[in-house]
Amino acid sequence: MTDEPDKVELETPDLAAENRAALARLFPGVLADGVLDASKLGELLDVAVEQAAGGRERYGLQWAGKSEAVRSLLTPSRATLVPDFDLSDNFDNARNVFIEGDNLEVLKLLQRAYNDRVKLIYIDPPYNTGRDFVYKDDFSDTTRRYLEWSGQVDAGGKRTSTSDDVAGGRLHSKWLSMMLPRLVLARNLLTPDGVLLVSINDVEMPSLMHLLREVFGPENHLANFIWNNDGNIEQQSALKVNHEYIVAFARDMEQVQRPKVIDPNIGEDSKLFNDQIENSITKNGPANPPSEVLLPAGFPASKVEFEVAPRADSWPHVLDPIKVEDGVLSAPARVFSGWSSKRLLELFISNGFVPIEDASGKSTWFAVTPSGAIYGYKKRSEAQGHVLTVLRNLGTTKASSSRMAREWGVVFDFPKPERLIQYLVSVFTGADDLIVDFFAGSGSTAHGIALQNTVDGGSRRFVLVNIPEPTGAESAARKAGFETVSEITYKRIASVRANVERAAETGLRVYRLAESVFRESASGDEELTLNPSTLRDGVHDVYAVAAEVLLKEGVPLDSDWVEHEFDTVSVQVSGEVAVVVGEGLDVATAEKVFTLDPKPHVVVFLEDDLAGQDALKANLLANAGSRGITVKTV
Repeated sequence: MTDEPDKVELETPDLAAENRAALARLFPGVLADGVLDASKLGELLDVAVEQAAGGRERYGLQWAGKSEAVRSLLTPSRATLVPDFDLSDNFDNARNVFIEGDNLEVLKLLQRAYNDRVKLIYIDPPYNTGRDFVYKDDFSDTTRRYLEWSGQVDAGGKRTSTSDDVAGGRLHSKWLSMMLPRLVLARNLLTPDGVLLVSINDVEMPSLMHLLREVFGPENHLANFIWNNDGNIEQQSALKVNHEYIVAFARDMEQVQRPKVIDPNIGEDSKLFNDQIENSITKNGPANPPSEVLLPAGFPASKVEFEVAPRADSWPHVLDPIKVEDGVLSAPARVFSGWSSKRLLELFISNGFVPIEDASGKSTWFAVTPSGAIYGYKKRSEAQGHVLTVLRNLGTTKASSSRMAREWGVVFDFPKPERLIQYLVSVFTGADDLIVDFFAGSGSTAHGIALQNTVDGGSRRFVLVNIPEPTGAESAARKAGFETVSEITYKRIASVRANVERAAETGLRVYRLAESVFRESASGDEELTLNPSTLRDGVHDVYAVAAEVLLKEGVPLDSDWVEHEFDTVSVQVSGEVAVVVGEGLDVATAEKVFTLDPKPHVVVFLEDDLAGQDALKANLLANAGSRGITVKTV
């Protein structure tokens, strides 16, 4: 046991350091004094190493500013998420989360808590059309204003964020630089069988495909859905473009489950929904069948006679009945062109056909057509289903925009229809899965999730992220009273909770991206200056302190939150982590924390509250260790 407790890591994971450590574990010796021995690594992997200069040309995605985008990905963040209790509902037990802030910073903050936990990520990023809608949709111009209102630069132009949306280049380059780090971080969040869906149009479709192949691997490309958006056509155009794309990539193609959903344009009365479906096979195989055919499980066990009847369009042969007794088939008579009944049934068995009864109670028939095709019925598998890649009749952006404004007062140009999102959710998620949308826009994803939960009784949860970008000064949204786009997102979520059945049952937690409540570690000459507190000046919010510690300890934002108070000491517990804040901490109070029910696995104290109390700190470590509890400080 050490004499000092562990420290809470206030920075997000250093991805580059983690990658270097993994490489060193796999291939000892390839990293020496911080330098990669590429030739040695190539020898161990049995691959050629291309020289940086003069190497042969090869296929790959490059753009001006890519290296800066990678650096923005690898730069750790010390930001935090602060609870907004005024906008939240049933905060302590809420399962749905809305975060206001720059999505790159937020994605970094979510890495510890949500790695490998998200079943579906759907995003509708800026299309880079060069036009402004409610949000800024042109990465070809200067982004200084964007950096200012997003808090990435201060009044003097100094960077305050690790985001790097101003990477060199124009048009596609800046768009790619914006998307790359976000997609890499998003992939980390997906479960092994998780799926990423990205809405896009023709402008950046080629760039997006190249980028996703690089991030996810070309082998994990599921499909490109074509969404027929009939309501968004420029009527004066010579060529009327009425479609967009939804690109689907899997975290691991091998683990993605086959969807159970049929094309939404097919009614439930369709024969495709029948338990038994008609199918056909073509006769093949040896002409001399075995004398007996053993029937598989599921066929009638004994003394059953199957009437073999031709279809109306078949040749008018008289077909002999097939008799089954004690699970053994016998039917010696010729049926069709030298084929016996038992051979035909053997083909049925080997191809998965099953017996059913008609309305009169007669046993199943099968038939042979003049061309040699054999018709019969197969039982629909629970896993059987199909999804068409052309999506029709799932709503339009214009209709959705008009309806949201008219019914709920939500003003947003061209929001994705909630029925489109609902369909995608039904295809790629189960009833209790987590969905993330970090370009939340008007909040259509929350709406689609709520609708699907009402259909199948599910309890799907969401994490939505949107930046508080100002609406245009002359926009309809500003005239309707919305100062920022994130206000529109929240309004849509609130309206869904008020109007969709069961949507309000799981509560809502609202967080805002903010600067860390803790001071940065001193270094150099700064170490000589003794700060009176580890907290930044003016920080007195116990809940903000606890929220940051819990998130940095990897506690998901939808974990139950319980508050305990012991005199002047406040204890916030979530996800088996307890955060203790308050003057007057003593052994007796610490004992109460260690004996909470359920017992926390990790207890975090503020250094401020333990300052000058070495005996207390040693006692805490000893008592916690005897109970299997880890003590940390921050």
